[in-house]
Amino acid sequence: MAHFSVELPEDQAARLQSLATFRSTTAEALLAEVARGLVADGTALEGWIAQGEAEAAAGETLPFEEVMAELDGIIARAPQGTDQGTDQGTDQGYNQEAGRR
Repeated sequence: MAHFSVELPEDQAARLQSLATFRSTTAEALLAEVARGLVADGTALEGWIAQGEAEAAAGETLPFEEVMAELDGIIARAPQGTDQGTDQGTDQGYNQEAGRR
């Protein structure tokens, strides 16, 4: 089995870890799942983008603030004390102007 190393900015790594925790998996497993999907279907990313563009064109969007409030609630309700490398007990908050956590 091949191994890859990925470097991400700290804010993206934190968001990836939060998503992985929400999905009850690890960041590594989530990245592997995404990579397998892209390799299996080389047009998957283009399809996701096209779907998002079509939804936006149809007006199927939510305000940014509403989405972030919902995500913050999900993260707040996520189980704490797991051994998945999360920063327990810290509140990184969302920096809307910078567009990142």
